[in-house]
Amino acid sequence: MAGLAAEQAEAFWQAFRAHELRLAGLAPAAFLQAANALLQPVAPALSIELDAQPAAHAGGRRALRVTAHGNSARFPDLLTLVQHASGLALHAVQAFRSRVPQTRFALQKDGLSLATHQVWLCHHDCDGLVGLHLALPPWPAEQQGLARHMAQAMLGHVLGEWDLAIRVGPIAFVPRLERQRAPCPLSEYAAAFDAFSSGTLGYTQDFPLEDDGPWRFQPLHDVHDRPQQLLVINAGAQRVALRPELGHAVWWSLPVWDEASLVRAHELQHAVALQLQRQRTGVLALATLEQGERRTAQYQASSPREVAQAVARATAQAGLDDADAAALRAAWDPRWQHYREAARLGEQLAQSPDPLFEQLGAV
Repeated sequence: MAGLAAEQAEAFWQAFRAHELRLAGLAPAAFLQAANALLQPVAPALSIELDAQPAAHAGGRRALRVTAHGNSARFPDLLTLVQHASGLALHAVQAFRSRVPQTRFALQKDGLSLATHQVWLCHHDCDGLVGLHLALPPWPAEQQGLARHMAQAMLGHVLGEWDLAIRVGPIAFVPRLERQRAPCPLSEYAAAFDAFSSGTLGYTQDFPLEDDGPWRFQPLHDVHDRPQQLLVINAGAQRVALRPELGHAVWWSLPVWDEASLVRAHELQHAVALQLQRQRTGVLALATLEQGERRTAQYQASSPREVAQAVARATAQAGLDDADAAALRAAWDPRWQHYREAARLGEQLAQSPDPLFEQLGAV
């Protein structure tokens, strides 16, 4: 499934700008039809919508939002499209459906009416995601399927497109919620969700500007209990995990064969991290050290290109061969799956630290 190229996004906005004055004069329904007719040949999984709650940067311009209708596989296309939405005089563009400001509302469908204050929920930590248990009014069984569908739509309105698709984990509907778990009505849940994400899960959104960790070390052993690999986890990266602009995992691997080559790999990979963090375009999430072979850094970044440019600058400043900058691979990982799995191992080390690896220097 090919993604939206930057050139395609640029071409779309060029066509949009050519018609912008005419589009701005259209009534809302006619505008949406015309704008999406331009977009569909380029990105059929995306849609342009009018935003009733424009961001502060809109400045009186017509506020637009681009949505992937909750399809996280198309979020990279959405972000690429919005990133290239420059030079618009009469329209302001943002990514994703945002949260509704008024969270006390109701939906009606097929004779069934469901209000947010009737939907109760509680949350739990599900491996770094927000697991949800929801309880609905005790309606007849034949209405429960529709009610669940409506409740999930309400969740999208209350939490927004990104948070529901990425930050929320498993959703389970239960007959009742336990009082000790402090259930909350959906109409009041957004604040509770944010407090849990920040306070319990550690997603404070405070961007680390220095390469200061704290770092955790997790040795992995073979069947004979011999250390084969070392995970070096940046616990400080947890603060910015799951942010929309840091959805790409990018790996840079360098060979190591002695202490000097290990120090060189460490310095280069952390120099790249500092570049990304100062620009707020990426963070070094973790590194792996394979026994006597390679040190691989994993960055979470706005795009693989940002990391490639930072790597090229770091290797050029160090006077190294371009081959050192070429060994990059990337994957779309908006939930930071690789990082969260490594962090679980790091928690095990915190409970029973290995003194051998605590004494290591440049790793």
